[in-house]
Amino acid sequence: MEPILPAYVEAAISGFGLQLIELRECTHGFFSIVVELLEDSFTQ
Repeated sequence: MEPILPAYVEAAISGFGLQLIELRECTHGFFSIVVELLEDSFTQ
């Protein structure tokens, strides 16, 4: 899973430039899930 994660993160960040409220809300949800999945990596 982790090797493809950077591409998804990059796509999510670029979505912020579209100024679509629904997309921004979903992107925040995406990042919260990524943090939960990689929680151990963030604490090291």
